[in-house]
Amino acid sequence: MADSLIAWTARAAIGCCIVRLLLIGRRCGPIATRSEIAIWAAGWMLLLMHTVLAFQFQHHWSHAAAYAHTARRTLETAGWDWGGGVYFNYLTLVLWGADVVVLSIATMQQRASPRWWSWPVIGWIGFIVVNSTLVFGPRWWWGVAALVLIVIAIQRSLVRRAPE
Repeated sequence: MADSLIAWTARAAIGCCIVRLLLIGRRCGPIATRSEIAIWAAGWMLLLMHTVLAFQFQHHWSHAAAYAHTARRTLETAGWDWGGGVYFNYLTLVLWGADVVVLSIATMQQRASPRWWSWPVIGWIGFIVVNSTLVFGPRWWWGVAALVLIVIAIQRSLVRRAPE
């Protein structure tokens, strides 16, 4: 049961990322909607829950155990015995949470969040999602990822062609 909760909180957080990208593509202006902020905040909370559940049930609140687990899975998947990816996960939690705050404040002030901040954060989270899926995720997720990318590409091309 715990393993399933750990996996599905991560998958649900990734789902929130995908939904946010779709919402960005459908936006009429540069300012985030409340729905977009709510989805983004829910994704961050799910990632936080994923981390807490993993530390509680899998790593028993030991950073060394989390590092070793990450190293073992990275070795199995990529042939590289390195657990430093766990630090990237910590950074992702901080950046994603900060982005929720930045996005919320900007929207309350009726302005867009700064592009120099938002797009690198989204890019970083995308990078982490791809890498963590490679290392920890099931192989069938690659089909889901390909489908999502196709839908996003089609949506973006339709938005560009829409009359002003």
